[in-house]
Amino acid sequence: MEREHVSKPGWWLQNVSKSGTHPVVQRVLKPPLEPEAVPPVPTMPAPPAGLPAVDDPSSVASERPVTARQTSLRYLSWLGVSLACHLGITWSLHNLVGLPAQVAFLVSLVTVSVINFLGLRRYVFRASGSLLRRQIIRYILMNVVHRVGEYLGFSVLETLFQPSVLIAVPLVLGVSTLIRFFVYHYLVFSEPR
Repeated sequence: MEREHVSKPGWWLQNVSKSGTHPVVQRVLKPPLEPEAVPPVPTMPAPPAGLPAVDDPSSVASERPVTARQTSLRYLSWLGVSLACHLGITWSLHNLVGLPAQVAFLVSLVTVSVINFLGLRRYVFRASGSLLRRQIIRYILMNVVHRVGEYLGFSVLETLFQPSVLIAVPLVLGVSTLIRFFVYHYLVFSEPR
């Protein structure tokens, strides 16, 4: 096939075949797939006999009650996540960004509060979706009280002793954590009886 001059106006029209398609395009285009050749879309298998079909597995209540030991262990593991977030955010904002320690800790409190609601509700206490509004309101109220107490405790430590944030944050949060477990367990994420 000869090479045409691209700069010549209408050069591509000269090579259009009777079918209306350029010869290069004709080689690239392939005939469409037959409808029978398209593989079927896989579907979800049916649930085993005796189990209901559910779109959202989190909406199914567990038949086995969660023991206090399981809840306590999940709470302790979540504390590790929460503490790592607190330390990471506070340290980063204070040492890398240059914010004062008290401001960095305040930003950390707000950020981790949102993360904690989601983790405590779904992972630790396995709360149901039907009480979401009540749980959000109670969590916000209790969290504000706890966070104000934590902030005041941190500020007092920072003002009087000026410890490293790696010491002050776990100390303040450790005292608050013991109180919060019982408040969240009995007042915030509890199911009505």
